[in-house]
Amino acid sequence: TNLGHIAIPDGVTSFGTGVFRGCSTLASITIPDSVDTIGNNAFRACTSLAGIHIPTSLTIIRNTTFHGCSSLSLVTIPEGVISIGNEAFRACTSLAGINLPTSLTSIGNYAFRDAPSLAGISIPDTVTSLGTGAFYDCSSLDDITIPEGVTSIRNTTFQGCSSLDDITIHDGVTSIGDNAFRGCSSLAGIAIPYSVTSIGVGAFRECSGLLNITLPAGVTRIENRTFQSCTGLDGIAIPDGLTHIGDYAFETCTSLVGITIPDGVSSLGTHAFKACSSLAGISIPEGVISMGNEAFRGCTSLAGISIPTSLTSIGSRAFRNCSSMGHVAFQGTLPSFGSEVFIGADQSFITYPGSLGSVEGRPAFDSGHIPALTLNPRAGGTVRVSFIAGAGQRYRVYTLATLDTPFANWIQVGPEITGSGAVVEVDYTPAIGEAGLFLRARVAFQ
Repeated sequence: TNLGHIAIPDGVTSFGTGVFRGCSTLASITIPDSVDTIGNNAFRACTSLAGIHIPTSLTIIRNTTFHGCSSLSLVTIPEGVISIGNEAFRACTSLAGINLPTSLTSIGNYAFRDAPSLAGISIPDTVTSLGTGAFYDCSSLDDITIPEGVTSIRNTTFQGCSSLDDITIHDGVTSIGDNAFRGCSSLAGIAIPYSVTSIGVGAFRECSGLLNITLPAGVTRIENRTFQSCTGLDGIAIPDGLTHIGDYAFETCTSLVGITIPDGVSSLGTHAFKACSSLAGISIPEGVISMGNEAFRGCTSLAGISIPTSLTSIGSRAFRNCSSMGHVAFQGTLPSFGSEVFIGADQSFITYPGSLGSVEGRPAFDSGHIPALTLNPRAGGTVRVSFIAGAGQRYRVYTLATLDTPFANWIQVGPEITGSGAVVEVDYTPAIGEAGLFLRARVAFQ
């Protein structure tokens, strides 16, 4: 551990595994070109090693060879080297530049992870494989071009590259892995090639500088947390073939004003658009059958929403604290509700085109009342208000014939009801039953 400099004699052909590992005072070493093999961990944690001549006879830089060489600042890898192993330069915190040869074909998992001084690197076109987390937390890396031979950007490849503001991805890449660009906060835009068909969980999570993005036609799923906390994202083009929007997919995208959900989507995940505080309008297409818990919670600019006939369930707190919500229009039979669906929403009125289905009143809506439901019955038809009456709770059903009548002037329908935990149905025939005249009903808790 007290070595300052060492010269390897000519004729030596290999170093064993970990031969200089932990030699924290080793500042320089002379290696002859006769050496063609350097073992794993050979210079690991040689924290004083500032530079090294890599012999031209070497073809592989093995796993963790220079891991933790925190003083190493500049490295030239000679022609003939075809592979850089896993974690080979991990935690080389002073590494500001590295020259890669045109013979190189693969860069291993986490090869340059935690190299915060690495500002630029030119990856030769011969490289066909970039390992998982290859440049993870290279926080000074500002631009990079993915070689044409690479077909997959793997999990966490560029996670934490907070200075990355320019990246070129060639056609031929088919997949972008989980968290591949997570935390690339300087990335304002990215051109995803048409060849990409899969984008992984959290791929662009916390890319706070990302302004807009277009997803290729072959992408069919937005996975969990893909764009979570992309606070600058104000526009996204989604392909018609999309079928799934995952949990937390757009949570806290606070600049997102609007989004078009394609007809093929069948489910909206838990927290999918939670805290999208600028989201003013969204169209949920026919075909969506389920909406997850807190899907739109805290969307404080959302003024109204139309619920398609296909939707069968709305999760708990789905529209909680949507404080601008003034209108919810159900196009078909009411779906099942989770708890506290509309708590904290303005919900000045809800439209529904027929007799009211089962509504779990107290949990789904504010504790004071189930919000008004605007009905349009046939002339002379009977309107049914149906809801679950909580055990021991007292209810009254009211109705009116105009939209602007103060609630104090509404008309009570039938006697007060004491709930037993079962569904209660109240039928009434509108006093004014002309076709086209909207009527409203409200169930009030006493």
